[in-house]
Amino acid sequence: MTQSTPEGLIVFYDGSCPLCTSEIKFLKRLVVHEHVTWTDVSKACSDFVYDGLPLSCALSRFHVRDDRGRLLSGPLAFAELWKQIPRWRWAGVLAALPGIRHFLEIGYRLFLCTRPAAVRLFILAKKYRRPAEDRCNEHGVQ
Repeated sequence: MTQSTPEGLIVFYDGSCPLCTSEIKFLKRLVVHEHVTWTDVSKACSDFVYDGLPLSCALSRFHVRDDRGRLLSGPLAFAELWKQIPRWRWAGVLAALPGIRHFLEIGYRLFLCTRPAAVRLFILAKKYRRPAEDRCNEHGVQ
């Protein structure tokens, strides 16, 4: 599943993770650049999803390949993606600063330890969430 895109950002995400997929759907709506390629690594047919990116690593952390060919992961990868979103560009620049990215990396690693539980909670919440129409009707909105 190796991709070669000459320019733009390649986003590698775990499409088998409902929480990850939901976040990617949200981010896809915000990104206005057509130079972003979204790659679901859960559909990979080999042990490497991209040059230098083993499938096991791609499934365990969020990765992007930037337009200069650098492979970034975790908070730096999110920062690079946020820079593609007009209203979030400032957050991407801020998150990439050395002191800040260190703390974001610690937080991201803590999240990764709890990711399985977070996914289970997300699935439960989604299962029991009422449809938007029900919530609107409850408040008299047609």
